[in-house]
Amino acid sequence: MTERTADLIRETRLEGLSVAEAAARHGMTETAAKVSIHRGLKALMGRFGGAK
Repeated sequence: MTERTADLIRETRLEGLSVAEAAARHGMTETAAKVSIHRGLKALMGRFGGAK
């Protein structure tokens, strides 16, 4: 997982930012941020045995 993806997940899931706010911080579109977050969470669930 890239550092940017980890930052997006941290900012939206733990710090309470909206996806739009986190995306703006990283200079990306909201849609791109949503995709990055989704893929990052999917990778984490695969690695740590989340629900399938």
